[in-house]
Amino acid sequence: MAHAEALACTVLLLLCCASEGGHIIFYNRVPKTGSTSFWHAIADAANQSQGRFKWHGVRYHDKVSLRLTDSDQDDAVPGSPAVVKMCKEFGGLAAQGDGVYALHTPFIDFPVFCPGSGVRVTYINFLRDPVDRLISGVTYMKSCICKNIQYPARKLRNNLWCKRMITNKLRREYKGKKKRASHYCSWDTNTLVAAHMSTPNAAMKSNSYVKYFCGWDPKMCRGDVAQNLPAAMANMEKQYAWVGILERQSESIRVLRAEVPMLSHIADIQHLTHSGDLHKGNASHGHSYTRLEPDVLARAKKLLAPDYAIYKRADEMLRQRLEKLE
Repeated sequence: MAHAEALACTVLLLLCCASEGGHIIFYNRVPKTGSTSFWHAIADAANQSQGRFKWHGVRYHDKVSLRLTDSDQDDAVPGSPAVVKMCKEFGGLAAQGDGVYALHTPFIDFPVFCPGSGVRVTYINFLRDPVDRLISGVTYMKSCICKNIQYPARKLRNNLWCKRMITNKLRREYKGKKKRASHYCSWDTNTLVAAHMSTPNAAMKSNSYVKYFCGWDPKMCRGDVAQNLPAAMANMEKQYAWVGILERQSESIRVLRAEVPMLSHIADIQHLTHSGDLHKGNASHGHSYTRLEPDVLARAKKLLAPDYAIYKRADEMLRQRLEKLE
């Protein structure tokens, strides 16, 4: 099907399916940022909204994914088959009324990909210190794999992501031999992080903020991390109504309530951090990276410099918005 014909099909699907003036808050949540706790806080707010808006949380087993895949990116333009399918799902979602939609996916510019929808989209996200996010990721993967090795009868029905990681890592790195992976389960955090940083394309795999804010633009987001950083930064600054910071979660929630009316009654999420708020940039408390050896920490911060640029800009934007509320 030609792109022009497919684009016309997209518009017709959205005109018939989407509710005029509908409002979708799209939370393309970055993994290992406290996003599951925040995910539940939004769900609680929706449940207590007396039907004012709906909560659409997506797991790996859900049939409606509203996402593109890496294989779609070369053809991620309005009217392509993958985008037509995504826009159809988007139109069906919007037809259900105002709501919040959350899933792990890079930024999707719905007004560009799905023109004529009549749906208003508000983007939000939630970040944490990049090294802490990296540590959370590698230790979580270790937990997935090593619990499976120790308890082979364990059923992972409720965690398909974990099951997929086990399958991929065992097949890719250990040729399916669990005994070969057993030494991995004895590694401490320093060894886990150092090993991760030594893998091919570690910078591309580790700088998730660049990936998640740059999105699916086939022209602006197909280079290396440094090349994609400007587009990612521009999207965060111009497209997102709110970007919270885990280490400053109470202040972040205050801004969210003020700037995203649909979530004006969201509860505080003090349980997200073990040490409570980390005000005034007090990075010496509550960070898991204090467990790293100085040389490993220095290498990790260098590797994650692009993500730190986004994180620091998000923190600056939060401070500016707080000042306006004073």
